[in-house]
Amino acid sequence: MPALPVLSPAPLTRRDFVGATTCSLVAAALAACGGGGGDGPAGPGGPTGGVGVTPTGATFANNVLTIPLDQNTELAAARGYQIVGSVGGQQVNVIVIRVGDGAFRAFSSICTHEGCTVGSFDGSRITCPCHGSQYDAGGAVVVGPATRALAEYRVAFDAAARTVAVTKG
Repeated sequence: MPALPVLSPAPLTRRDFVGATTCSLVAAALAACGGGGGDGPAGPGGPTGGVGVTPTGATFANNVLTIPLDQNTELAAARGYQIVGSVGGQQVNVIVIRVGDGAFRAFSSICTHEGCTVGSFDGSRITCPCHGSQYDAGGAVVVGPATRALAEYRVAFDAAARTVAVTKG
């Protein structure tokens, strides 16, 4: 049997190495940052949202997150949403979405695939920027790789006080 030729890779130049390393670092930084999404209006008629922010005037006590709508226009808008990371130094990790006039739903903002924070809600789907999992407005998986629904929390809307209260647990 004849011997097969051994193929050697072309030598890696310093320029190629620096270019490849830079591209890798930029890609890693973008993945770690979650790709943005939801930091403002999504276009004409699109939903608005705040990502990983502490809502103005929000409180978190006894496992209840209370958000005043008058101070948080993201939730006051039709199909709006807000992803809450922490309030008063306590981790909350909730996405609150407005699904109708005076109707809200709230879910864990932690993707069930690998624990990334979801990044946006487009009026019908919650999307995780890390691996592309998508959930419907009821928290059910629509597109994987996630296989489990987002945990849903009880929501109460007080029309007189214009507040949304989310009970975790």
